[in-house]
Amino acid sequence: MQTDNVPVFDLAIVGDGAAAALVAIHALAQAPAGRRIALIGPATPGLGIAYATTDLAHRLNVPAGRMS
Repeated sequence: MQTDNVPVFDLAIVGDGAAAALVAIHALAQAPAGRRIALIGPATPGLGIAYATTDLAHRLNVPAGRMS
């Protein structure tokens, strides 16, 4: 649904990182069909700052217990 060329959403989540994406997934799972959710932020939804790096040196894939 749009009003005067402005999209209308049932829920707006401010943030676009992994936590925001998970909130959106859970909200959609519990919402009636047809509900619209917006993720509002500057990055690609689901990436956020922590996962948006393209530098392979920044990637971390180790259990927290092995970190010093």
